[in-house]
Amino acid sequence: MNTDTTKSISIFSYFSGWMSTLVLLFVLGFMNKAESRSDEAMLSNIQAYLEQNSDFNGVVLIAKNGQVIIEYEHGYANYAHKTPNKIGTKFQTASMAKMFTAVAIMQLVESGQLKVDDVVGKFLPDYPNEIVKNKVTIHQLLTHQSGLSDYFNPKYDNHSKSSINKLSDFLQFFEYEPLNFIPGQSSQYSNSGYLLLGLIIEKITGENYYDHIEKTIFKPAGMKNTGWRSDEVVEGLAGTYEYSLINRSLVETNLGGAIGSSAGGAYSTAHDFLAFAQATSSYQIISKDILDLMTIDHNGRGYGYGLSLYKAQKETSFGHSGGAHGVAANMDIFRQSGYVAVVLSNRSAMDGWYEVRSFIRREIGGKTAHTDRFFNTQKVLTAFKNKGLKAARKQLEIAENKVSIRYMLHESDQYRKREEYNQALEILRMTVQINPDDETIHAAMGDVFHKLGKNHEAVKSYEKSLKLYPNDEILIEKLKRIKVITDEK
Repeated sequence: MNTDTTKSISIFSYFSGWMSTLVLLFVLGFMNKAESRSDEAMLSNIQAYLEQNSDFNGVVLIAKNGQVIIEYEHGYANYAHKTPNKIGTKFQTASMAKMFTAVAIMQLVESGQLKVDDVVGKFLPDYPNEIVKNKVTIHQLLTHQSGLSDYFNPKYDNHSKSSINKLSDFLQFFEYEPLNFIPGQSSQYSNSGYLLLGLIIEKITGENYYDHIEKTIFKPAGMKNTGWRSDEVVEGLAGTYEYSLINRSLVETNLGGAIGSSAGGAYSTAHDFLAFAQATSSYQIISKDILDLMTIDHNGRGYGYGLSLYKAQKETSFGHSGGAHGVAANMDIFRQSGYVAVVLSNRSAMDGWYEVRSFIRREIGGKTAHTDRFFNTQKVLTAFKNKGLKAARKQLEIAENKVSIRYMLHESDQYRKREEYNQALEILRMTVQINPDDETIHAAMGDVFHKLGKNHEAVKSYEKSLKLYPNDEILIEKLKRIKVITDEK
């Protein structure tokens, strides 16, 4: 191959009536020949994989040192109107906006306007929870070590979303809730923590959070197609969909209503995320020292300051993912090779997105425990579907129980939705043997036992779940109802 030229390949394929477009641009003139051959083989593998994966619905962008190499478009942005996804389509990105909040906070650290060991009360003196006000630090909010409960709870679910128009409107859903643990003594993902970070940004700067992020991040980075207000008409914004096994069809999830927050909810494009990656990695919006600080594993679980960290066989990366019903999004920035990979979908994570993201991560960065678990799980669940429980257990043994708990729970849930409860239970029994201390598994087993009419077993499973996570209000109510039914019998 002549490395002094740029070669463009456009391929149009059709999968089950879905339009798919892949544009592969080999930009290899800046590499040495050995690196070129290695990169070309890797990119060809990704190209072939994307062409064969008919489940994924969304876009993929891969760039190296700022130059786009792969652009891939597949499926529909709007199924009703058969509007195809394009590389410029705007996607909901859920928690990926935590990166913006963390960068804005660290800009304030860099300018000396706050310190990571400052407590919440220094900036929010009227916050009602005394422990949060006097003990929780900026560091703990950034690293999900605050103990704050999540604002995605029954209060939020039952509240009119149209009345949520600013960050402070979210406080009502969690500010009086008890903490899940003593600050700094554990780690649990918390959207509420990032909501408080947004309020602190507003307090320090005297600016609306959204305006501040626009001024300090979006404009300097050149992000022209990123915003927050998804309940308004946004040109080029994809709808959000998930497959309903009950209806045997796609259903629109209708996420619009509340404005996005400092915890997530922005919409953006693949190219805007590439612009953010470039502005971050080139130290345009933060310094090298600050980025180095943000990419330290601060909580021991692969999370820095608003950045998810991945250590693969060949290199490390940082970025963030986001997920909701009909939303699956991720960006990985590979520090050693200069690659950036963005995978955005307007379907749920297990509708092809998770598989595509895992494959790209493995090809660029090399194997990780995370990617191994995903592909091991695929083999286990395929064996279960095609050959039964014995074959699945054999595959699980070969994998040395190294599988994705999330993937196993998802597949069990699919069987449950099809009312195939015995199959759902078998998958959960395999899963709980791998991780007996996961409250979610026990709760799911309780649900299936209840559907099978085995309420005594359901009660035992719910009690095990609550022992591990006592503050689950929904599960507490379920347990009360089933105990009444059981006692009556």
